[in-house]
Amino acid sequence: MSGSAEISSPSSPLFPDLVLRVGFAGKRQLDAIQTETATTRLRDVFGVIGWRLVEIAPMDDAEKERPVPSIAQFYSHKRSTLRLIHGLCEGADTIAYDVFREIVMPALEKDIAAVVPFPITDYRASRDPDFLPVFDKQLAVSSYVVVPDGIYDKPEKSSTPPIHPRVQFRQNLTCDASSLQFQ
Repeated sequence: MSGSAEISSPSSPLFPDLVLRVGFAGKRQLDAIQTETATTRLRDVFGVIGWRLVEIAPMDDAEKERPVPSIAQFYSHKRSTLRLIHGLCEGADTIAYDVFREIVMPALEKDIAAVVPFPITDYRASRDPDFLPVFDKQLAVSSYVVVPDGIYDKPEKSSTPPIHPRVQFRQNLTCDASSLQFQ
């Protein structure tokens, strides 16, 4: 949980900042139509999520413009934050990164983080050489990078069935580019 803008006293707890983390993973190879579709849909998705966050916990100056939802009383009066967590990868991850960077909402803070499967130097070495300048730029603006304790070597065969990749932990919104379906 993030810090708070409120001052606490023995009788009042700190109010958390409103932060929504959106995890994104997608295909590395996209054709022109898939690229355009993903770009358009991600603009829509990030825009809706951003505006909903601002509506849920508006800052003090926004309270004068419209009614404040009752849920806002449980959050600090700092700007809401939308955080993109992606895999520093070519293709759909980079499209999500680029679209996210384009978002302009004065009442919304944005943050970018990354999750990579093995140590960053090894992961960088596994990327296409043409992608490395983009990789380095994305890495430089990431506020943090999570590296699980996995290894880069192929695992030995196991009799234990693998965990389904769509299993969701910690109530984070997970968005798979191939599942973006809009009517």
